Amino acid sequence: MLPNPYKLFSEILTRKYTRKLDENQLPEQRSLRSGFSNPDHLQVINQEMEKAEEFNLKVYMAFVEYKKTFDSAEQTFFLQTLKI
Repeated sequence: MLPNPYKLFSEILTRKYTRKLDENQLPEQRSLRSGFSNPDHLQVINQEMEKAEEFNLKVYMAFVEYKKTFDSAEQTFFLQTLKI
């Protein structure tokens, strides 16, 4: 019996966090969000590189991977999200 209530509670928390986190993200932050995918980003990068090549421009890119994201997030935000 325990797995069913756990699954339900887990789904409720996931939906609540997802909605709150999506509302508080910058529009530029699209990776790992609902409704967006990494292939979209790759298409944009390809278009920008083609445009730069067309106009003989140099391209500089930086890819940042943040590890342990939730360790650096403010815990008060998560506690406020859990309040009903």
